[in-house]
Amino acid sequence: MIHRLHEVHVEIGTPSGAVFRGFSKAVTIKARKQAIIEFGRNWVNYVSLSDHAELIVQEGTGCRQFLLKNAMARLDKKKLSVLAETVTSRPGATKPRKA
Repeated sequence: MIHRLHEVHVEIGTPSGAVFRGFSKAVTIKARKQAIIEFGRNWVNYVSLSDHAELIVQEGTGCRQFLLKNAMARLDKKKLSVLAETVTSRPGATKPRKA
């Protein structure tokens, strides 16, 4: 399943600490095995749990890719919070993909 979010504050962390914090023009989340819980209230849009996921954060003219293991993501208004058992960041920036 693929989700695209635009203009959000992103926080990615593990139990040992923060991995990334910043504002993103666009975020793409790709996950295969995923459970999504949607809420009807305005203050939380969804909570997602996945075994393995890929998160692409667009910042400036490039992108950063994060590989997540056993992750939980929460979208609260314009803030995306991700907590994962492990987070691997691919080195170097890539060009943004067109939607």
